[in-house]
Amino acid sequence: MITCHPMGIKELAQFCHRVGTSLAAGVDIRKAMSREAEQGSIAMRSKLAGVRQHIATGGSLADAFAATGGTIPHLVCEMVALGEATGGLDTVFLRLADHYQGRLQIRRIFLAGITWPVLQLLLAIFVIGFLIWILGIIGNTDVLGFGLVGIPGLIKYCACIALMGTVLFLLIRGVLSGRLWSKPLQRWMMHTPVIGSSLKTIALSRIAWTMSLTFNSGMNARRAVQLAIDSAENALFSDHARQIERDIVDGQSVTDAFRASGAFPDEFLSMVAVGEESGRLAESMGRIANEYRDRETAALRFLAVVAGLIIWALVAAVIIFFIFRLAGFYFGMIRGAIQ
Repeated sequence: MITCHPMGIKELAQFCHRVGTSLAAGVDIRKAMSREAEQGSIAMRSKLAGVRQHIATGGSLADAFAATGGTIPHLVCEMVALGEATGGLDTVFLRLADHYQGRLQIRRIFLAGITWPVLQLLLAIFVIGFLIWILGIIGNTDVLGFGLVGIPGLIKYCACIALMGTVLFLLIRGVLSGRLWSKPLQRWMMHTPVIGSSLKTIALSRIAWTMSLTFNSGMNARRAVQLAIDSAENALFSDHARQIERDIVDGQSVTDAFRASGAFPDEFLSMVAVGEESGRLAESMGRIANEYRDRETAALRFLAVVAGLIIWALVAAVIIFFIFRLAGFYFGMIRGAIQ
């Protein structure tokens, strides 16, 4: 098995849509995979070439996806296995495409909300770097007082900014993807007022959608719930995953297993209970997923506003700091001239 980076959301949405459309039109899966192996990035072409070879020798598509070393998400592998077993592979791919396209649109909403504050922050960073460089050339003047002067100072400054940016990027990505090392920070964020409720709404939206897909496809309750909790990528729910699975295996209903965890709100539990009591849990989870998708969009817009305010506060702090440093430097020069 060769490991590589997983597919991005945009690439995954396009991939699922192309394959689902091809299968719905009657194209053989081998031909569809051959077509996919001839497009995309070099890394993806090599991975999909391996998938093509695997199914050409009689292997299943789900096993071929699983052998890509994490390139194809676990949820896609599980749903493809179920689609192959039930004969609804085209429907599975198209529903997965809709899901990832929706996540892509929501991510764009969030990025659009923080674009202007980020540009302001980048402008402030650029101005500071420019002053370090130009004041070093003019008079070898250390305005900041950190020993950053001229071109050598600019290089150190850029290296520090790059390091801090990389650490922040990895931290945010780790929290959003539910990496194991980011669990403590994620738990802390979940208990943060307002922000925690927004993150919980996003997680519940993903859980509801995954359950609507898995239960609609005939997957057993334990496996369906496991996939749903994994798809949330949220420590609040993953911490209770084993307990929920044990309760379901012991014969408890999904509602009772969720309620015993204490992680799910009463409103969500009530809608799940209605679906179980009516014997139409898949349809009920579909309605919950649609409702929570709208809430997820609103939650991400709110988080974008919060992130924008934090960035603006950072920009203001940088500007105020610079004003005081320049004022201190100016008055120091006056004091020195008087003395």
